[in-house]
Amino acid sequence: MRNKGSHTPSGSIADLTTKPVNRVRGHCSRCGCGIDKQKLYCLPCSSERYDEALAARRHKYKKETPMDNLKKLMAKCKCGMFLSVNEHRDYYMTAEESLKELASRECPPEITDEVRKKIIETNTIVELQFYPNTPIGSYRVIHHDLDAALTEALACLE
Repeated sequence: MRNKGSHTPSGSIADLTTKPVNRVRGHCSRCGCGIDKQKLYCLPCSSERYDEALAARRHKYKKETPMDNLKKLMAKCKCGMFLSVNEHRDYYMTAEESLKELASRECPPEITDEVRKKIIETNTIVELQFYPNTPIGSYRVIHHDLDAALTEALACLE
């Protein structure tokens, strides 16, 4: 005669799935409600913890984009902000000619040799001028890369 619930020989996989599981009542380690000891949290707490873990994972692997840096800079500036990319091309100039023109101004920007070389090499000028506190005092960043220019601008405000 067979025992109830035992349809296959002992020790098989099917036997493990058909045997009733002995569950002991316990308490959720977060909210204290009654749950099975096999679970660590009740369903509402489990879904909250899952959402928290998912948000933490997304934050950990989220790469900041130039748009994120632009938004941060906009939030920190009480006054205007101007961004121009390759304005020299509107006047049929090369980046090198534009840099020479910038250097001849009364207050020329300080550009490192490495950045100057890369600007000329790529023929790309990113110019960012922003007024963090008043409409009179401003910063001006000139670079060949938008993200690097925004990062440098944020560093000016820290």
